[in-house]
Amino acid sequence: MSGVAKTFSPILALQISIKAGHETAIELPNSFNALQYIVRGQLESQGGFVYDQETLLNYQQGPESVLVRAKEDSEVLFLAGEPIDEPLAQWGPYVMNTQTEILEAMRDYQKGKMGFYVD
Repeated sequence: MSGVAKTFSPILALQISIKAGHETAIELPNSFNALQYIVRGQLESQGGFVYDQETLLNYQQGPESVLVRAKEDSEVLFLAGEPIDEPLAQWGPYVMNTQTEILEAMRDYQKGKMGFYVD
């Protein structure tokens, strides 16, 4: 499956709705890192651990697949991609490569250069 967004490295972005008692396996290349955020509901891991909503699960390089098993009706955000091995700087919601880039992004936001949301 692919979309219209252009990326600089391979990624996978899924919004999953899954009913209680159901499961699905998400296949991943060995080089990908992944995260799974439980927006609503409750999931059970392959090892039998149970995770509630608003939990973030992190998967480092190597898993060939990640199992999503719902204990109750759930909504899950699943993101994965190839690590880009670049420096990382973070402040609040801003994530860039350097502190200078963060300051530039903050200035751009304050000037309205990042667009706006219309409901």
